Amino acid sequence: MNTPLREVNRDSTNIDVIMEIAMLVFSFLPPALVFLFKKDDTFLLEQSKESLNASISILLTVFLASHIPVITLISLITLLAAYAYALFVCVKAAIENSNSQIYQFPTSCG
Repeated sequence: MNTPLREVNRDSTNIDVIMEIAMLVFSFLPPALVFLFKKDDTFLLEQSKESLNASISILLTVFLASHIPVITLISLITLLAAYAYALFVCVKAAIENSNSQIYQFPTSCG
């Protein structure tokens, strides 16, 4: 799941760690901005794709769970589980990426 890279610039790992932590508050915006503006860095490009995919998946889960009007207890449990999952995965990705390793989110299909 984690692959070490040849050489990764320390600035790239710092930007990636900030992106992963900011993803907890700003959802898909930090990975989208890094993807749009840092296309010359292969490490950041790969990690922003992974983060963007995961954050959109989490956002869709939260959106769908919040719009289940009939079973409110199940939707509340699903919302709490989605937020806990996002917290766990974002922190784990930030830790792995600070060690210059590519982290693939479990929600990614590629």
